[in-house]
Amino acid sequence: MKFNEVFKAHKFALIFQGVSFLLGLVAFLYTANVLNLMKLVPEQYTPSFIFIIVTLLLQVGYVVMLIKNIKFAEYLKFLIVIFGALGLSYFVTGSMLSIIDKIYNIVMWGDITQFPAIMVFGAFLLAAEGLNIATCFLKNE
Repeated sequence: MKFNEVFKAHKFALIFQGVSFLLGLVAFLYTANVLNLMKLVPEQYTPSFIFIIVTLLLQVGYVVMLIKNIKFAEYLKFLIVIFGALGLSYFVTGSMLSIIDKIYNIVMWGDITQFPAIMVFGAFLLAAEGLNIATCFLKNE
């Protein structure tokens, strides 16, 4: 199958996965502290970091399997949703101390200066997960 035919048949799935991949990649850069946004990366982000990496790799695998017309590509969508949800939930639990400190206006466990970044990257992960779930309900044209 040529790429044009694959894109025509799976247009929305490829677009959704592409946007979801970019949103997940931005969140990955935050949890990996590539942009040096945090003074100290909390160890609570390690599971989230791992699950985001697995989700990104599964998304790449899904697109490659669609392009190569491999029969079981559709099953990867469910794994992408599962690992994306795990990455999002571990991101939220890793950020919880900073969120609580911001809500109660205290400085005890978390870093309240990270609150805006946590909300932005959490929204990115939530949007990416929404796109992953939406991809599961798309039909081939």
